[in-house]
Amino acid sequence: MKKSISKKSSHILIKLSGVISQEDVRELKNLLSSNSKYSLPVILDIRQAKSVHYKTGLLLKGMRKYFLSRCIPLTIICTDPYTLSVLSLFDSEVMYDTTKNLNSARNLVEIKF
Repeated sequence: MKKSISKKSSHILIKLSGVISQEDVRELKNLLSSNSKYSLPVILDIRQAKSVHYKTGLLLKGMRKYFLSRCIPLTIICTDPYTLSVLSLFDSEVMYDTTKNLNSARNLVEIKF
């Protein structure tokens, strides 16, 4: 898994690419946890991820609850139907639009837990 982090005054953008393996899930948890201390909305862009381990969905469900308890939005950008299905294994409601426009919050993939 390759990652890049961009911190702006309004949000934190985390881009992941490559394969998100089971070993990467722990690293992703630490990455999200460490960025929650800034109290800024976090955008997780996984459009460039080639495959996602199913435990990523379970992690994001837990992290979503953690972020919501701290009143911090966690938004996920994803356009791949297979990746969305893997992430939605632990959720009954997945809303998405397949746009690639990062600037429009309406078009971001938001997985609601």
